Amino acid sequence: MNARSANSIPLMLALSCSLALHVALLIGTTHWEVKKPAPPPPTPDALLARLTEAALPPQPELALPAEAASPPVSRKKAKPPPDAPTDSPLATLTASARQQLNRLDFYPLEAIQNGWQGEAWVRIFLDENGNVIAARLEASSGYPLLDAAAVNAARSLKSLSHNGLDSALLPVRFKLE
Repeated sequence: MNARSANSIPLMLALSCSLALHVALLIGTTHWEVKKPAPPPPTPDALLARLTEAALPPQPELALPAEAASPPVSRKKAKPPPDAPTDSPLATLTASARQQLNRLDFYPLEAIQNGWQGEAWVRIFLDENGNVIAARLEASSGYPLLDAAAVNAARSLKSLSHNGLDSALLPVRFKLE
């Protein structure tokens, strides 16, 4: 045997093994079971929501007995009782604030264009000279723009007749005429 044929024997042996394994795989795959992927789980039916009117129970008719009926209510502004002090420190402060607010032009243009009206209640805090040093919204007018305008207008008040009061609650009305 020569050296060349001695080197080719392991190569031939490796090729034979490789061929045998490939043939075995090809023949063996026909007997193997190929697993199919599992079907996806069934999707639930879509939920349908319907809005229906609920049947309300019949409402009983309300009526007052004839002797309990009250006279019609007047829509006029009630006058304060004669013993109510109109010169109280709060009344004086409110009148002073009202005079200054009437001179200011603080109704926001956007609110005027949209027809927004309302009344905001603003608590003001005063220094010893009657100047507003702080203001905060206590009750909303229903419109944030009007509320902000009311607080800003209240903060601009100066030299109010306060007669010793250090804070007060003021209504700031926005009314289109």
